[in-house]
Amino acid sequence: MRHFEARLAFEADCADVYADMLAGIQGFTLLDTRSPEHYAAGHIPGALSLPHRRLSRETLELLGVPEDDLLVTYCAGPHCNASTRGAIRAAALGRAVKEMPGGMLGWTAEGFPVAVGEEPGDLAR
Repeated sequence: MRHFEARLAFEADCADVYADMLAGIQGFTLLDTRSPEHYAAGHIPGALSLPHRRLSRETLELLGVPEDDLLVTYCAGPHCNASTRGAIRAAALGRAVKEMPGGMLGWTAEGFPVAVGEEPGDLAR
């Protein structure tokens, strides 16, 4: 039981993230840890593109990510480990972080909206 409870402390479900976005919940930043090309092809509206290899204190600051925000990392899906790598880098910086293991695969399977292009876009589009 402790194992599964602990997983929930470090993971975010696609449906929960979407519900929080719809409710206007603040205090978290979605980080797409895939390549810029994959991000541009389709990403979660509002997510920032930050490939895991480039995640640093400086890049978070340049992107304007508040220091007290929970970072939620995601990548392509369960078959990809870029979100885990990003979460490790964020945690090493002392940041609060959760991984969304469903990634884009889980997001689109739920039928949630997708933004296209180099900008974060927003949920209303």
